[in-house]
Amino acid sequence: MTRQRKEIQKEMDALYRQEQAEYEMGGGFGTYEIAEAFAPHWQGLYEKMAATYGKTYEEYEAMQYETKNELFEKGIIPFC
Repeated sequence: MTRQRKEIQKEMDALYRQEQAEYEMGGGFGTYEIAEAFAPHWQGLYEKMAATYGKTYEEYEAMQYETKNELFEKGIIPFC
């Protein structure tokens, strides 16, 4: 599972770089359209990542929120 998560994370990183390049080329215009165009790709990757934990997307998102909240309460991160 760890290797699969690393591969999904690599796909997420590549998608993020591509999305940021689109925003830069857009010069502040069309941000809504860019976000809409990339949303299905992000959703698919999030669902694949959640599946590696044996969870649905909603359960995975809740797990992420709980983890960030715990780190905040321990003082490890300044805000969540």
